Amino acid sequence: MKRTLLTLLTALSICIFMTSCSIKESKDVAPEEVMELPEDKSEEGISKKLRSTPSSQETNEDSGISADNYENSAFAGHEGKISFFYNEDGSVLYYKWFINEKDEKKAKEIYSDVCQALAGSYGDGEENNSEASGLYTTSFTNDKQQITAQLQKANDGGYEISYMVVG
Repeated sequence: MKRTLLTLLTALSICIFMTSCSIKESKDVAPEEVMELPEDKSEEGISKKLRSTPSSQETNEDSGISADNYENSAFAGHEGKISFFYNEDGSVLYYKWFINEKDEKKAKEIYSDVCQALAGSYGDGEENNSEASGLYTTSFTNDKQQITAQLQKANDGGYEISYMVVG
């Protein structure tokens, strides 16, 4: 009886441990740092740093916030897009790298890769995951920036994987 109970408790402990490790995979991903912004944090400075021009631009008339969107931005081995958001005086408020994925399993793999790449550079992040809402976030900080990786259900039924940098 004791042996059966011990075996059952051991198996239960292993299951709890496996599920408490969130959605991380055991794949090795090289550490990566987010892009450091140019000193003036201007649209021109960003374009020079990226050696590219935006593929599209948008402006919210109510808030005055504008966005420059760039295609073909790689991070953690995945090809995504990056958008820079500027206030009315033209300086960067924040920027966001993102990729969309229809398949949930693949989306979770990409999110895991992004988190591993960031953790390799900034240390373990603080996780805040909700299986029920489909929103997973991991926050990292460095001396100058707050970085938040995110996986969320998109309006089209797919998933958006991103990291956002403020500061």
